[in-house]
Amino acid sequence: MRESYASEKDSGFKCLNPELRSVVIVGGKGQLGGLFGRMFTLSGYQVKVLGSQDWDRADEILDNAGLVVVTVLFT
Repeated sequence: MRESYASEKDSGFKCLNPELRSVVIVGGKGQLGGLFGRMFTLSGYQVKVLGSQDWDRADEILDNAGLVVVTVLFT
């Protein structure tokens, strides 16, 4: 994924589904979540982050989400 986006820097990034509601990245403050967040943002999507300190606001952050990406380690 990273190589694909890196090769598109000169031509811009594609938003394949402009109708998609917000993208929520669970764990978006970590390395992998941050990468996904940047890529979705550069592609024109509205990105929200649900971090470990945000669980009290989870309903608000997840409201109207069109896509949820989980990037946390489960142990």
